[in-house]
Amino acid sequence: MALKDFVDIGLGSPDPRGKHPNIPKGWEPRLECDNATGGFLVTKPREASQSDPSTLEIFDQFGLNPDNWKITNLRRSTWQNHAGEWLESYRATFVPQTMYGDVLKADADELIKMVKSHKPGKKPAPTGNTSGIFAVGDTQIGKVDGGGSEQILKNTLSRFDMSVDRLKTWRKLGYEIGEVIAPWLGDCIEGNQSQHGDAAAAGRIDLTITEQVRVLRRLMMYQIKTLAPHVERLIVPIVPGNHDEAERRGNIVRSYTDSWAIEAGSAVADACAENPEAYGHVSFLFPHKDELTITLQTNDTIIGMAHGHQFGKDPVKWWQEQSHGRQPVGEAHILLGAHLHHHRMQDCGKDRVFIQTPALDGGSTWFRHRRGEVSKAGLLTFVASNGTWQEMSIL
Repeated sequence: MALKDFVDIGLGSPDPRGKHPNIPKGWEPRLECDNATGGFLVTKPREASQSDPSTLEIFDQFGLNPDNWKITNLRRSTWQNHAGEWLESYRATFVPQTMYGDVLKADADELIKMVKSHKPGKKPAPTGNTSGIFAVGDTQIGKVDGGGSEQILKNTLSRFDMSVDRLKTWRKLGYEIGEVIAPWLGDCIEGNQSQHGDAAAAGRIDLTITEQVRVLRRLMMYQIKTLAPHVERLIVPIVPGNHDEAERRGNIVRSYTDSWAIEAGSAVADACAENPEAYGHVSFLFPHKDELTITLQTNDTIIGMAHGHQFGKDPVKWWQEQSHGRQPVGEAHILLGAHLHHHRMQDCGKDRVFIQTPALDGGSTWFRHRRGEVSKAGLLTFVASNGTWQEMSIL
């Protein structure tokens, strides 16, 4: 095996430039069936209409004779493309018409025996075209303020435990959530490099760097163990923050992805890969080499992620410039940021919103001395679909 295989941190975030969400993920036209049991199909997109397509129209797209098949379930997905047009597709499950001739031949006593002897298996995770977001910002493990690392653990673990209840609540409200995204938005550890690489940051930490990273790895794994059994897919994006920097010389960093946050996430990804039965549906995203952002499309919503130390005081202006420069993050419907430790949300542009996560650390004595203000710890949660958000709350 080559050295590159040992150094590689994993897949980078996909580049959405030129890939507008004309067809939501999972609704690409396709057919899967056999003559004995039937199957399912997804129709080609068409202009949205008040009426469902005819059986002939559905089956004719794939050269199937509608007289041979019976539709047992029909679902509809509607979305708006980049040109503003409303489109729709249908997902149909079907069985051979011959199966319906055998229904009355069933033996009621045998069916009752089957019910009595049935033992429920593991309930499969719900599927759907809506995503749940649980965004972690600024844990800063090792920071002494506000109770130190012990309080940071309490803040974070309690929110992870509440995440499952939040997921169940969304589903009770009717959101068909199959995919969950759990971004770590940087400043995961306190580190000792952020203050221009000098000793200023090292004097106010209660854990060594290796201890901070070890705690971070185990916190990430705890979150995955908590959420993984309840979802169809779990995606864990990890972006580097300034406090996560592994090495800095004054204002110079060797590489923007030389980050303890990325190293911790890479180690957890390796551990999950060793147990595909439990974590085969868990995937990780990291920035491309020497980059600071991740951009991903979840179903029909593009989400950009950045820690925020590159924003300065105006994240929206930075985002506009990224869009003007045709950078991947400039394509996002939603931009998630951290760094400034308090919740903020701002609508901007057409169908775009900037959302800043609160921190999960114990607060900042330095900021309180300077400005007199204290921010509340919290985990940002919301549902993403149709290029926007719903049900936002802070756990």
